[in-house]
Amino acid sequence: MPERIGKIIHASPDHTAEVITDRKSACSGCQDTQGCRSCLSDSGNKMVSTVLNHANAGPGDVVVIHQKASTLWTGACLLYLLPIFGLIIGAAIGNL
Repeated sequence: MPERIGKIIHASPDHTAEVITDRKSACSGCQDTQGCRSCLSDSGNKMVSTVLNHANAGPGDVVVIHQKASTLWTGACLLYLLPIFGLIIGAAIGNL
């Protein structure tokens, strides 16, 4: 199951939160995994995502985001297979 480390920037009462994460993988650039949070500053190559907030964490809290493997596979299939099917269908229509 893929995981990301992020920092909550906004928590909503409907149990969702906006989380800022590093685009590649938070804290993968150094060996300090205990207390370093410099990679979660608000500058650089960051991504903001809206996630479910089951832990009721607040702004400024550092969280681990879990993504289901099935969701990852569905996204990969849509991203890679849909254009290939479109190309095949387009070629078949063009051949007619």
